[in-house]
Amino acid sequence: MLTIFGDYFFVVVVVVVAFQAPPELHPELRNRSVELNSTFTIKCTERGDRPLYINWTKNGVDLGNRDNNTYTVDHVTLENAGLYECTAVNWAGKTNAFFWVDVTGKANANKSAKIYQLRNWFDVNFGAFVQS
Repeated sequence: MLTIFGDYFFVVVVVVVAFQAPPELHPELRNRSVELNSTFTIKCTERGDRPLYINWTKNGVDLGNRDNNTYTVDHVTLENAGLYECTAVNWAGKTNAFFWVDVTGKANANKSAKIYQLRNWFDVNFGAFVQS
């Protein structure tokens, strides 16, 4: 904008800077044990600019829970044990995290449940990978 006052003129320049925040993972994305028959709920991201695209996998298989920041299992069974991954993407970046879920407890009063401890089979700890 140009403004003239007598012999002087002023130029006003307006600069708009748009900053997009990449997704930030939820701090609870870490290895855990959950009880048989319990409810298991976890969130992928804590913050990040929208639109935010979320994908969940278990043992490398897509869980079909796209764009839902929260993953829930209402009735945990032994089959819910495994290596989970949450991936979050927006225009500012991509991030993902892997974490193990072990299922513990008893299948019934007379027989102990087989406890899946995948960490013993494959020495992997929680990992978070950030790509720009």
